[in-house]
Amino acid sequence: MGMNAKKWQCLTGMLLLAVGPLFSSEARAQAGEYFLAPSITLAEVFDDNVFHTSSRREHDFITRASPIVAGGYRSAPLTLIGYYTFDADYYSRHSEFTEFNAREEAGLDFRYLPDPRLTLSLGARYTETEISSDLNFETGLAAGRLNAERFSITPGAVYRFDARTAGNVSYTFTDDKIQGEGGGPGIDTETHSATVGLDYRVTRRDTASLAYTYRRFNFEGESEDAHVPTVGWTHQLTRLTSLTLAAGPRFSDGDVDPEVFALIRHRLDRGELTFGYAHSQSTVLGQIGAVETDSFEATAFYAPDRYWQFRAVPSYVISERRSFEAKVFRASFEVSYQLTSYMALIGAYEFTNQDGRLDRPGGADITRNVIMVGIVLTAPSWPRYDVRPGRSILPNRRLGPDGGFTPYSGEER
Repeated sequence: MGMNAKKWQCLTGMLLLAVGPLFSSEARAQAGEYFLAPSITLAEVFDDNVFHTSSRREHDFITRASPIVAGGYRSAPLTLIGYYTFDADYYSRHSEFTEFNAREEAGLDFRYLPDPRLTLSLGARYTETEISSDLNFETGLAAGRLNAERFSITPGAVYRFDARTAGNVSYTFTDDKIQGEGGGPGIDTETHSATVGLDYRVTRRDTASLAYTYRRFNFEGESEDAHVPTVGWTHQLTRLTSLTLAAGPRFSDGDVDPEVFALIRHRLDRGELTFGYAHSQSTVLGQIGAVETDSFEATAFYAPDRYWQFRAVPSYVISERRSFEAKVFRASFEVSYQLTSYMALIGAYEFTNQDGRLDRPGGADITRNVIMVGIVLTAPSWPRYDVRPGRSILPNRRLGPDGGFTPYSGEER
């Protein structure tokens, strides 16, 4: 399995566009530095449902090696980060699934401040996997063992008019491809989403927002459009707790449905707790038609000291399309222990249960348990930076808003 030339050309082109400002007189005048941070994760994985089905449940032990190369440039006006990683999997019982590139991912994050009031950003991702369910982030629906790939790009800009008012604009293009049953061509899906918004700080604790989003889903010649105006409010309940609400009507193909988002966030001394709910639209790999989703997700992160980190993420998603409904409950728990500056032990467990399906009549009860233990080895980088993924240890859990990588100064022991 290899990354196709078209996606490589897109990523390379974006990299060249992003690097251009590095050579401007303003960027050179600001103190900046390059960094390179390679690492590798060696893990043993137990999967009790390698076919991701309600029947023919078979287990396997997978030995996995996941090298990551990340690097970039950081200065006061500009941040540029790129990375590439892949999973090499060896199956002890199902040798036909052994793959050197069972999953690979490349990404680029770019942020530039040409003016103190203006922030420009660009994010791009390419992922190819032999387990298509890895890409059903929003619905969590099982899609079997089919080759799938996703390319997405998100340019955006934020302009601060004054101390209280800021405007923003963003556009996201996503292209999904999946292999069909029996190895033939599958259904390609394109998603376009453009948003323009305005935020106004009403008081020290309250911020109001207005936004308009246009979405277009393309499914092999068929398309669906949606227009979503929303009104939002963020209130700082306490110094450590905030509540965000946003809602509005969604006009789609003659129908009017609600669009709702709610998030409560509480910061701890050494962690964070969040709970969110969203009623929105999504797509499912290999299926035609937009999906109505109700999503509930909580996150608990805690780092009692500089050695230990814990994360728990339970979620529940109800997906509906026409007369079909599917419910997915997922719960994951992760732990890591930093042995030295360059070595960490990791462990993860995830339980998934799917009730129902959206592609054909008849129910489905798909249960899956995944356990992983491993070690992360980080080579000395220049300068000393650690680069940790925004997504979780488990590949189908995207914890950050874009699953990207965030550099931070490493602490020597």
